[in-house]
This record gives sequence, structure tokens and C-alpha cells, in this order.
Amino acid sequence: MSPYVNTTKIVYKNNEGNVQKFTLWIPMEITYYWGTLKAVAKCDVESTKANQ
Repeated sequence: MSPYVNTTKIVYKNNEGNVQKFTLWIPMEITYYWGTLKAVAKCDVESTKANQ
């Protein structure tokens, strides 16, 4: 078993700040015994307002 299994997670925190809508582009690479899959995840983050 690979030592890298289930060791990565993505956490986004805006620290109660105001932000406009934006997009996160997250590159991914998943390796199996038969090969490697490469992709980019597009995550749209909506605008926020702190302390409402």
C-alpha cells in the first residue's frame, strides 16, 4: 500500500472576510497500478459577507 493514501485534503477558510465570487482551479493526480489519471477540478466559490 502506498504511504500517500488518504493523506491529502483541501480546506478553504476565509477568516470571516468579505470576498467576491471566484474560482479555484485544483490540479489532481491519482495513480493506480494500471496508470495515472490527471485532471483539474474547477470549484466555484460564491461571494460572502462576514458577520451577517
